[in-house]
Amino acid sequence: MEDKAKAGLIFMCGAIIFLFGIMLAEFTYDRYSVSQNMISDLGANQDLSAAIFNSSILIFGISAVYSANIFRRTFKDNIFSLVIFLAGTGAIIVGIFNVNSILIIHYFGALMSFILGAISILYSTKIIYRSTLSYLWIIMGSVSLVSIAFLFICWPLNNNCFGVGYGSVERLIVYPIIVWAIATGSYLISNKN
Repeated sequence: MEDKAKAGLIFMCGAIIFLFGIMLAEFTYDRYSVSQNMISDLGANQDLSAAIFNSSILIFGISAVYSANIFRRTFKDNIFSLVIFLAGTGAIIVGIFNVNSILIIHYFGALMSFILGAISILYSTKIIYRSTLSYLWIIMGSVSLVSIAFLFICWPLNNNCFGVGYGSVERLIVYPIIVWAIATGSYLISNKN
């Protein structure tokens, strides 16, 4: 298996594990609300949901960091690799420092992974996708970035994001990144160019 396909497989598997980790943690968290609770709340308790969430986001972050190193050699684009590397590092920080530990470090890691994850989606249209599929990723990356801005607007107003819920808005940030990581990994595995 060539390096690009190996990086794609690792990146895809890390994203799938994280997606399933979020779902399993939600299933095991008593009275969890996807609209009202933030995703990181899944990792805050000392129970099964926290173990599932924290380990799955750590795996996703490590897979992104590892894949970024291979992407640097494969695509010969240091910016793309660095953005994915730093987004993965942000995910690792979130997995280590949950919301009940050092909150400022947790928020820094989350913001890092959110912003740089969305930028990775947009930047991939220049490096990986040079087809009509690029338009989908431009939309997905934009949804993620706009949702970050919306969350920042809502937070100080303390209005639960105009009734949508902080958790819902956070999912509009995170899910496009996860979907992109799964699709990009799959694309890199199957694409021979």
